[in-house]
Amino acid sequence: MAELPTGTVTIVVAEGRRMMRLAGELGPDLFGALLDEYQRLLRHLLESMGGREVDFDGDTATAVFPTAKQAALAAVAASTPLQRMNGRTDASSR
Repeated sequence: MAELPTGTVTIVVAEGRRMMRLAGELGPDLFGALLDEYQRLLRHLLESMGGREVDFDGDTATAVFPTAKQAALAAVAASTPLQRMNGRTDASSR
């Protein structure tokens, strides 16, 4: 794990939407693949925006950023690929 920033930091907690429902609808294999992809995308995005992962438990990621601006930009940026994933899962669960 990369070294965590020191001093004043901003924490971002990102959580997947409708994950419990999807777990029941998709079954363990498909849901496991979806969760792996979700975690991979979110980790990459948070790191690329200057964040450092503190914890990742299921669909909930916690990261710290050295500035509030970086954290806010990462939170907004995270919503786009995750919304696309939500669209794919909504379509596949119909």
